[in-house]
Amino acid sequence: MEVIYSIRTALPEAIDINKFQEAVKRRFPSEFTEFHEFRTVQGAITLKQDGITDGQLHTDAVGFRCLNKDKTFLAHYLLQGLTLNFLRPYPGYDAAMERLKRHWAVYREVIGEVPITSLSLRYIDRIDIPQPETGSLDLDTYFTIVSKIPDGLSVQHCYQQYWLNDPASDVRARVIWSSLENLPGHFSFALDTEAMLDPANITDMGEGWTRFNDLHAWCTHVFDHSTTDTCKALFQ
Repeated sequence: MEVIYSIRTALPEAIDINKFQEAVKRRFPSEFTEFHEFRTVQGAITLKQDGITDGQLHTDAVGFRCLNKDKTFLAHYLLQGLTLNFLRPYPGYDAAMERLKRHWAVYREVIGEVPITSLSLRYIDRIDIPQPETGSLDLDTYFTIVSKIPDGLSVQHCYQQYWLNDPASDVRARVIWSSLENLPGHFSFALDTEAMLDPANITDMGEGWTRFNDLHAWCTHVFDHSTTDTCKALFQ
C-alpha cells in the first residue's frame, strides 16, 4: 500500500532550494536520514540544413526528496509544491493529516504566502488473492469495476482506467485497476485511486484541510464501490 498527499503551489519566482533542506533539518532533526536533490531535465535537438544535428541539455534544481531511515515515509519539498508518501505501515488518515500540517508549516516558512493550485490524495492498494484450488479466478467475486470476460477465456494481463465525476462535487477521481506480477500462490492486482481538486485556488489552508476531507471521502467511496465484501475481507 502507498498513500500520497499532494499540495501544488504557484511560486511567483524561484527560490534557493537549499532553504528547504535547511528548514527540514532544523524542524525535524531526527526524522530523515537521506536527502536527494530533484532536478528537471530539458533537451532540444536542432537539425541544420547540412544534415548535422545540434543538441542542448539543460537541468534545473527544483527541490529535495527526504527519506526516513526505513524508507516508509518520504517528503518531497519542491518548487511546485509539497508531497508526502506513506508506505506500510500507513498510520491512517487522521495521523497522516497531522503530519501533513506540520510539514506544510515548514514549507510555508520557506516559500511564504503563495496560491494553492491543486490538492490531491492517492491510494495505491495491492490486492493479493489466494489462488483457488481450481486454478482460475472469478474476478466478479472480488471486484465490481472490471469488464466482463467472455466465457472460456482467461485473462493474463489487465489494465482499466476510469475518470469519475460527481455533478454535485468539484472533486474528480482517476481510478486504475490492473494486474501485477503474482505472488506465489496468488493472483495479484492493484487498485490505484486518486481524487483531486484542480484547480483549487485556495489561499486559506483552513479551507484546504476541509477539502482534503472531501478527497478522502471520495477515495473511500471509490474503494467501497469498486470491491466486494469478499475482497475487503482480505484487508482485515
